[in-house]
Amino acid sequence: TVEEYFEKLGFHYNYYFERYDGGSTLAMNSFLNLKYLIDNSSSTTNKPIFMKNTDERNFFRKMELEDTEDGYTYYENQKVLPYAFVIDDDNYSYVSEGNRIAENNIYYFDHFEYQNEMFKTMNSSVLDTQGFKKDIFHRIPLKLKKSSSFTYELDKDGYYLITANKGTTLRFEFDVPTEASGNNLYFYDKNKTKSYSVYLDNRYYENNTYWHEGIRGFNDNTSHHHTLTYTLKSDVKNTLFRPFVYYEDLTVLGEYLDSLRDSASYDLKQKNRLFSFSYIGTLNVKKGKEDKTLLFTLPNERGMSVYIDNKKQKVVTRMNIFTAVDFSSLDEGEHKIEIRYTDIGFEVGFFLSLLSIGGLVAFLVLDYRKKKSVVQ
Repeated sequence: TVEEYFEKLGFHYNYYFERYDGGSTLAMNSFLNLKYLIDNSSSTTNKPIFMKNTDERNFFRKMELEDTEDGYTYYENQKVLPYAFVIDDDNYSYVSEGNRIAENNIYYFDHFEYQNEMFKTMNSSVLDTQGFKKDIFHRIPLKLKKSSSFTYELDKDGYYLITANKGTTLRFEFDVPTEASGNNLYFYDKNKTKSYSVYLDNRYYENNTYWHEGIRGFNDNTSHHHTLTYTLKSDVKNTLFRPFVYYEDLTVLGEYLDSLRDSASYDLKQKNRLFSFSYIGTLNVKKGKEDKTLLFTLPNERGMSVYIDNKKQKVVTRMNIFTAVDFSSLDEGEHKIEIRYTDIGFEVGFFLSLLSIGGLVAFLVLDYRKKKSVVQ
């Protein structure tokens, strides 16, 4: 489902509500077509970190607008992906949850590794000097400060299995490396318990519980040294703790987005019909794109259909939930594309309603004639 997919990306979702600030990275905002943000300046808590990053590599920029409402600031993502763009087609109907490291043993990605995998899946042209696909998110090592108030062991993946009593404080220390300077910083955990309060450099980040989850951003300080603190609200015994701190490489993210934007459709326009909703535009197919797929970042569900040059295409699922079509047979040049959602339930219901109304009218007419003949 869409909700489960967003959970894999690190967004907050607990079956009742979502929290935009809980899980937002610049990479995901760009991928999911979020071009504009409106900031209520009177509120200062839990805002996406990239909104106010002044580094020149950051492409979420404050907009200078006239006649805006007092107390609100507007931001624009200058490298946002449109609804339709070309991705590599390696039959990735589903993005892997992790790497198999033994026959029956899988190392499961954390949220940042998962986002790295998504971009690597979509585009194979952003490579390092050794020919490997680049990562956007890079992990910053953490070190648990030892204390007599708890005991721990390391599991097979190097994470902490901790035994401690209620009220114990766990301190994970880390230093932001020089190469992370100016980039966006985030932290999250995939811990087995949610019964704790979390602080970063003594700033309270809410209880990381059922009600408050998701990736969080933070700012660096002049010392570049930080402490991620967990205060336990219950006893734990041999419980897995996996806190993560990452930085988002804006240069590499820009390279991926530039490459994807190079083969994208920017002129999609909305069109409403009685039973359907469409985006209609054009796609310029370039030479050397024979093995590619056109991805629409709209969920592939019942009622979705895609037309290229007015011909209906076979719709497939890519990147776990999104609508896509293969266009390897298309000639080089410009083509008309349309993605259409038809509300089949509404369509059926409309015709059933017409039949019901028609039946009612026929009944009333026959009843009227019957009564009229009796009177005569």
